[in-house]
Amino acid sequence: MSTAPDWFTAVAAAHAALAAPQAYAWTERGVTVRRVTGGANNALYRVDTGGQRYGCKLCVADDRRRAAREYGALRLLQAAGLDIAPSPLWLDESCTILPYPTVVYH
Repeated sequence: MSTAPDWFTAVAAAHAALAAPQAYAWTERGVTVRRVTGGANNALYRVDTGGQRYGCKLCVADDRRRAAREYGALRLLQAAGLDIAPSPLWLDESCTILPYPTVVYH
């Protein structure tokens, strides 16, 4: 994935809409975004679009650069041929579409 996924805008809308505790899923233009609960610091979403499923993690923005570290660690695991974690597809630290640094997985 060389550019931001076209479904980033749907995740941005879902992130705002799913902030309410009772909200669980958001559908927009053929993209379904579901909140995955249980995390303490980050927002994790399952994205279903075009017959594909992705993970989209919005990470805390701080000096530790958590999204970049996670993406880098996953790339190392992938390069080592270890199939023990999701495959990283995209890192976005620009915060232009989504409000936090984001890692996309497959």
